Amino acid sequence: MGESYPFLIIGGGCMLFATVMILLLIVLGRKSSRRERERLQRVHEWAARHGWTVTAEPGIDWAQLPRGERSSVSLLLSTTMYGRHVSVAEYSYVTESMADSKGSRSTTTHRLIVAAVRFDAAYPPVAVEVRGAVSRFGRQVFGDNAAATGHDPFDRAFRIQTKDPQWARTLFGPTLIAEHLAGRIPVWSLAGHDLLTWQRGAIEDPDQIPMLVTPLLRVADLLGH
Repeated sequence: MGESYPFLIIGGGCMLFATVMILLLIVLGRKSSRRERERLQRVHEWAARHGWTVTAEPGIDWAQLPRGERSSVSLLLSTTMYGRHVSVAEYSYVTESMADSKGSRSTTTHRLIVAAVRFDAAYPPVAVEVRGAVSRFGRQVFGDNAAATGHDPFDRAFRIQTKDPQWARTLFGPTLIAEHLAGRIPVWSLAGHDLLTWQRGAIEDPDQIPMLVTPLLRVADLLGH
């Protein structure tokens, strides 16, 4: 009988460890939920003080945003700035990847803060992005695409994506190009009525909300200039 004691001790220790871990996960989950509620409350209170409209789960489908297995805009804050309708939103999408050689899969949730300026007129899709190493190499081998501006420093640093190159080039005047090269405005995407830019994260400091959309307003003013 005495030989079974070590196994009982080990088994009991494993059960105790599992119980402690479960309790720890419950406590951490509750803390995370409380922090999230407090964060959202700060955002709502800030919006009420500053005249922004808040909409939860607005059902907006911005086609130019990154996509995954699931995607949605969970929170939308809107107002009018300098005569333009603007929004700041929280967006998330889920991607799947292979976790191991046995075929099991893991999921990753990506959270983005999206700034948007809405135009009265609708426009064909066009986007400007920073060139990565592959894009720079491709340009060296194959040359510029049809939407290139002809401004070499800009075309080396940025790539324009569009199905209507001739129209897209009319958007990139010398002032817009200079602002991009100086790093004073973000990369952006325009499709339909909406001009967008985005970055990773969630809204932690509501006082930063106007500053999230201000650079995009500059882009809106400089299109074609």
